[in-house]
Amino acid sequence: MALLHPHDRRRVGTIAIAAAVAALAITGTPPTATATATFAFKRFAGTNRYDTAAQIATKSFKAAGTVLLATGEAFPDALAGNYLAGTSKVPILLTQKDQLPPETSDALTKLAVKSVTILGGPSAVSASVEAALTAKGLKTSRVAGADRYETALAAAQQPGPSGVGSVGGQKTAILASGANFPDALAGGPMSFRSHLPTFLTKPDTLSPQAKTGFQSLGIQQVLILGGPGAVSNNVETQVAATGVTTKRLAGADRTATAAAIAQYAISTLSFPTTHVDLSRGDDFPDALAGGAHAGTEGAPILLSINPTLLDGPTHANATFLSANRSTLTDGDIFGGTGAVSDAVAAAAARAAGSNPPNAPAGTSTPTIADVDLANDVFFSTNDASYHYDSGDTFAYRGATKTMSEFESIINQDDSLTVDYAPGGTSTFNITNDAVHQVQAPGVQVINNHKDVLVTVRFPANNSAGTAYEIQRAEAVLPNCSAPMKPYSDMRQATPGTATYVDPDPSASTSGNGCFTYRVNATTTATGVEVDGKDSAKVAFPDSASSGTAVTITRVQATGDTDGKVDANDKHVFEFSTVMDPSTGGGSTSYTLSDQFGHTATVTCGTTATCALMPFVPDPPSPPDGTGGAHSELTVTITAASAVGYPATILAVAGMKDTNGTAVDVTKSDTYIETTA
Repeated sequence: MALLHPHDRRRVGTIAIAAAVAALAITGTPPTATATATFAFKRFAGTNRYDTAAQIATKSFKAAGTVLLATGEAFPDALAGNYLAGTSKVPILLTQKDQLPPETSDALTKLAVKSVTILGGPSAVSASVEAALTAKGLKTSRVAGADRYETALAAAQQPGPSGVGSVGGQKTAILASGANFPDALAGGPMSFRSHLPTFLTKPDTLSPQAKTGFQSLGIQQVLILGGPGAVSNNVETQVAATGVTTKRLAGADRTATAAAIAQYAISTLSFPTTHVDLSRGDDFPDALAGGAHAGTEGAPILLSINPTLLDGPTHANATFLSANRSTLTDGDIFGGTGAVSDAVAAAAARAAGSNPPNAPAGTSTPTIADVDLANDVFFSTNDASYHYDSGDTFAYRGATKTMSEFESIINQDDSLTVDYAPGGTSTFNITNDAVHQVQAPGVQVINNHKDVLVTVRFPANNSAGTAYEIQRAEAVLPNCSAPMKPYSDMRQATPGTATYVDPDPSASTSGNGCFTYRVNATTTATGVEVDGKDSAKVAFPDSASSGTAVTITRVQATGDTDGKVDANDKHVFEFSTVMDPSTGGGSTSYTLSDQFGHTATVTCGTTATCALMPFVPDPPSPPDGTGGAHSELTVTITAASAVGYPATILAVAGMKDTNGTAVDVTKSDTYIETTA
């Protein structure tokens, strides 16, 4: 029987609640979680980043004698701007490097601005933009240094020691990585509101500019934003050596760090618990412009994973919103639907306690956006609630199911036909059970080229009743590019167990020795199945002796803390054979692309340091093996990029075996995800 007004049944689900319990053990006890049915977001959205910043500024400040102006094309110079904006209580606007956008120019007029403080030097905001400001009759000045670290120092020193705020009686500053933007952006509202200067540092060593700032401003406490992957433990030790105390605000990824900062702002800095802001976490402009607005309201900024996904595995945003839902009443979103989609906004609002309207009585054909099995409710993509209980009727493609069978099948993207009867008996019939495809497994030859280690990447959004089968196909050597024979089942795979060894596939098949793998996903209650993507091909014997292609058999990212390909991430390549020692030198590079079309090229010796070595299995090979006669390339990224995880390798250069044969990307495992 579908309930008419089930306000007391809305929660974010068992995974998020479990995460909330764990998080609250660290961050402190929040208000009791009870739903606030009226919670809603409003948007600040323009036609582009400059227009969005202009709308935020003009709707947050009735007038401003002075504004800060930062480039909207790069993040470093403006990261420390919220402190300077907060001490002067002024907004932040964005500009192109070489041209003042008309939206920004109009905002300057609406705000009756008389002077503009430019953040960064001419390489960030050019002299032509400054000339355009002067032509409007505005006075200009610059806060800039030779690099991002000096610019942050200049911004911190501008108001002088008297401008620095205190926390617990101690003059306090913020320290964040200058290699990427998310942590500093999340710290923007408390930098603005509590007058905490923001300094930037390199991830592995304390920047001398930050050290100078601590000393010149009399800093007694430093809040370090982000985990050791963003600001290393070595940096924390160096900060402590200057005589100041440290407190780290960090989470497992950028969303969890932002949530930790938000909780600190509420529990320690007396931020109100009625309002919260949300911005995309994989790009900087909207949150940068929104920092001053959030600071005026005392609202923390949460960061989404990307425009279409609120949370990753940490469920940090849902956890924070659920923990504070008893007092949250509304929030702001920075950016249009291309930055924060309606689906992300709806998911955040539900977590904060909004009750999406009960679907109307009668027949409808919803597609599922989210499922809350703990509370017997699912939400459609148009944000309507469908509640059910054991008194209702359930079916799959017309075949009657029990409620438990129904719940074992239902998942995100399923379509249903529903005869909804609030207060009566409803009928739910799943007409299309969406089974999400499994990404290509990683493959590597181990044990002296005898066995194959298969690494499975399980999708997170399949129903609980999905079974996975590893399948194998073979082709005839020496031409590994020949058509593969049909796939056959090899063994079942279980979520939570990522790696499997295929023992001596040449002996267990017709001995052809060229293999590829995939993982088939099947909903056990219905038989609906989807074939996974093909892995790279592996050959027996290796390419050096058989003449088959040289391939990347597996590539994995480790050390990531924020979902971006940036400094301190490591990419470990495993090749099908022994590689030429020049692989990893200055001519070695590879180009990456993510799901949003961002691209970046990683070049050994320029944007990364690279080391080629004999392959050592990880996880270790079975006891009877010693590894194999092939190579491993470890790439340590040294420069930030716009590419996020998961990423795909589009092309490689300078990767060849000892025979001079280049890597064939078309036959390689090119999918890179992170183990953090």
